[in-house]
Amino acid sequence: MLHRFLAAVAISVLACAPALAQEGPKRCIVNWPWQIPTSQERTTQYTHKALHAAGSAAVTMVVSKATDSVEWGIAAGIAVGAVREVYKYRHQGMTCEISSMAFDAAGIAIGAGVAQRWLVVPQRDGVQVAYVARF
Repeated sequence: MLHRFLAAVAISVLACAPALAQEGPKRCIVNWPWQIPTSQERTTQYTHKALHAAGSAAVTMVVSKATDSVEWGIAAGIAVGAVREVYKYRHQGMTCEISSMAFDAAGIAIGAGVAQRWLVVPQRDGVQVAYVARF
């Protein structure tokens, strides 16, 4: 299990490396403690970072449940976060942020934990949530 997770992380990093390693004036920034506003200041930085964590958690959880494999969920969460940051890196007026990647990682960890321990079943008027424990 661990070797598949590490392989997914390595593949995601290697897929993003060429785009991030290009020469030029643009680099990924740390932006800690979130002093630079987001695009056109549409959202506050706190909301922006929370959306990174929530989105990564959702992707990880949904893919984990759909494939019955937490490793695939983690790989999907990493891939979505990496693609998003590479997109921001490559487009004018957008900034790749390392702090966003940190919140993506936190969201992926939360999504993987939820996928392993919680059962989420869609209902007609909402969702049913149950904690799962094996003895």
